[in-house]
Amino acid sequence: MEYRIIDYEQLAKTFNFKQNEDKKIHLQHTSGNKCKLFPYTTKKNEINSFSGVIGEFSRTVTGKKNIDLDKQQLMDKIISHVVSHGNQDVLQSVIDELFFSDQDELVIAHPAFFNYIPSSKQESDLGQFLADILVTDQLKENIWERYKSEPSNVILKLVYKSLPSLENKSIKSGRYRLYHSHIQNQFENDLSFLLENEKLFLNHFEDLLLYYYFYYITQLVLHFERFFDDKQLIYPVYYNLDWEKKRTKSRISYQEGWKVIEPKISRLFAHVNCLEMINYMRNSNEFISYQGLRTFLESLNEDDKDQLRLEMQTLVQEYKDRVQDINWKEFRSPKNRYDEPLFNEVRSLLYQLDYQFKESGRKRNSREFYMGFLIFAKQYFLKQSGPLGYTLNLKQDFFIFLTKLCINKREKIALKELFNEFEKRGIYFDLDSKKAIIDLYEKLNLLEKKSDSGDAQYVKYIS
Repeated sequence: MEYRIIDYEQLAKTFNFKQNEDKKIHLQHTSGNKCKLFPYTTKKNEINSFSGVIGEFSRTVTGKKNIDLDKQQLMDKIISHVVSHGNQDVLQSVIDELFFSDQDELVIAHPAFFNYIPSSKQESDLGQFLADILVTDQLKENIWERYKSEPSNVILKLVYKSLPSLENKSIKSGRYRLYHSHIQNQFENDLSFLLENEKLFLNHFEDLLLYYYFYYITQLVLHFERFFDDKQLIYPVYYNLDWEKKRTKSRISYQEGWKVIEPKISRLFAHVNCLEMINYMRNSNEFISYQGLRTFLESLNEDDKDQLRLEMQTLVQEYKDRVQDINWKEFRSPKNRYDEPLFNEVRSLLYQLDYQFKESGRKRNSREFYMGFLIFAKQYFLKQSGPLGYTLNLKQDFFIFLTKLCINKREKIALKELFNEFEKRGIYFDLDSKKAIIDLYEKLNLLEKKSDSGDAQYVKYIS
């Protein structure tokens, strides 16, 4: 059939549709061409250190190129700026102890030092991705102002002035498609708060980016699985606390925690391919999410709506015809979920994509696409909980940092309002966890009661 609304020629080019009758698969799956949503490939995506992600994030935001920092060259430049009266060894020893780790890495004593953290290829890709989706132009200016602020400490200023200049780098913004602007807005508020206090920024910049990376990806996973249902800003995800002893299957923190996310992650690459396919609509320059396809359909007249339904139905069948290295007889299409036939066709396409990845030699490609994130999640936000498997987990120091974020600059905050602030950032707690939190605040002398009944409870500012 002739495609009138779907740009079939461009779609066929992206997915490399082939006509070779000798082969059983006549296309090539993609990790994102027209709509790039993730910094992942079907090869290695594991990062060695999140500090490397911070380094590239920082350089991307400030428009600087990476450089291999040579410790000895830096030392020589520092010494050349100082009249040491023969005490060079003493000065070098002081600089070494204060500003370099045991691994000879530069200690982050000033915001601009983030730009000198080295990054691997995977860490660079992830850092650029996070900068692209989380940082607005205004936030870039705020970060740059903090970086340009010279330190008042004499020795720190000496190191700051001696660091090698970094070449400017041309940054192409918009490489990745932002799927969730609400998270970007909240990140801007939280990072702006950290930037107001240099010590807070230095101590917790990495913590903030760690969480928002996890938050953004897990919310995308949940949004994808909702397809064309009514869109929520945030889907509730319940966390446990590291110091809690009792974790059971009956708790909300288990039923609506990692258990909700984990089975959906394996379909990430299938969703990427499905969304890529539905983004080849003529006369549409905007990224089309599942919800966006609903809006696009509503913009068409009735004849074009019927035409698009027919084209999508044909494309879904063509996809199955082009992938013949698996047994489609075992495939079961999902039951229709929507009154709109187009939505059911797209959902069927996703199930086809997922099925063939699981039943073919391409299973490894699909797995490698999300495995780097899964390893990251286990390292920072998951805890092995016996027969329950992994559960979402916040360690005490990290939880205290999040509390600081939620209180912000207020002298104190009502306990109920504090929990609302956590939820604004995608963090929910069940009743058992809330009790453990209250016990911790009391232990740390942060809880203030305004009545004997305990109804009016406030959490004090954490310095």
